Amino acid sequence: MTATKFALVYSESTEIIRRVIVPDRDEDLGNVHVAGDGEVMVVGDLATYVDYDSAHSVFTALMGREPGHGRCAVIDDHGNVVNLQMACPDLDSIPGHLLVQSKDAQVGWTWTQAEGFKAPPEPPAEAPLEINIPDGHVPMRIISLD
Repeated sequence: MTATKFALVYSESTEIIRRVIVPDRDEDLGNVHVAGDGEVMVVGDLATYVDYDSAHSVFTALMGREPGHGRCAVIDDHGNVVNLQMACPDLDSIPGHLLVQSKDAQVGWTWTQAEGFKAPPEPPAEAPLEINIPDGHVPMRIISLD
C-alpha cells in the first residue's frame, strides 16, 4: 500500500518545523521513532503536502497557528553575526557560538542580550571631487589611443 500520510516534526518549544517525513507506507510512520527530545510529530494528509512551504500551511491548518521561523543568526563570542542558518536555538548548537532567532539580522551585524541586533553604521557618503583650475589655464584633454 502506498503512503497517504506524511509527518511534520517540529520543536515543542519554538514550533520550528525540523523535518518533513514522507514514508513509503503509512505504517512506517508508526514503526519508527522520528521525533527526538524536545520534538513533536504530527501527521497530515499527503495530498496537502507539495513542498516545504506547503508544510507551513499544513502546520497552520493542523495546529491553528503559524509555525515558528527557523532563521537564526550565528553569533561569535564578540557579539558579531558571522553566519545565518536554519536551526532551533533550543535544540541545536554550534560550539563556541550562540544561535539567536532573527528574520532580519545579516552577517556583519552585532548582537547583545541588552540591545538585540544592530546593523553596522552606514558609511559616510563620498563628497564630490572638486577640481580647481587657476584662471588662464586650459584643462587638458586626455585622449585614448586604443
